[in-house]
Amino acid sequence: MANESPVDFSATIGSLTDALSNIGQVQVELLDNGIKSATSTLESWSPVVVSAVENLTGTLNQVLQGISASMAPKQ
Repeated sequence: MANESPVDFSATIGSLTDALSNIGQVQVELLDNGIKSATSTLESWSPVVVSAVENLTGTLNQVLQGISASMAPKQ
């Protein structure tokens, strides 16, 4: 037992702290990249979605007008 080398706790704690900070930094970067890509995707799809909603609204309006016209009493 006399031949065992002493454990350097400060170096071990320093290495552990570095590893944890690197893991934290990678997670922050992944989250940041995910948010940026989601925002980019939403920005590119927004004109398409707005156009589709406008078309759907116009179509529903025409359907409701047709139903109203067919239910209205004939004069």
